[in-house]
Amino acid sequence: MASFGRVAMVPLWVAQLATGAKSFVDNPILGSERLNRAGLHTLRVRLAHAMAGLRRRQLAHLVSAQDRADFARDGFIKRADFMPADLHRAVYAEVTGARPRAASRCRATPSPAASPSIRRR
Repeated sequence: MASFGRVAMVPLWVAQLATGAKSFVDNPILGSERLNRAGLHTLRVRLAHAMAGLRRRQLAHLVSAQDRADFARDGFIKRADFMPADLHRAVYAEVTGARPRAASRCRATPSPAASPSIRRR
């Protein structure tokens, strides 16, 4: 990108610091080794944590006290018997029997642990 174009993008790149933007390629500020060593990444993680906490507090009145306590203790809420047993069995069978289209063309499908996701441009 031409020098003027890069300079024009700086305000957008700076604004993206407070968003969910993650691409080091699209935003050189996020990918700056110097800024991340100086604490940029840590600051973004803390900001995201604070924003999530604020959002949970704003929504807390919509959730039962027991669910809030379960989430605070476990990090999730478990719903037993969320759906009828026959529907659960059908959904489970469909999900566990499903194979991605690309994997169905391969002889052997590697486990997700053996083939981590890679984002390519």
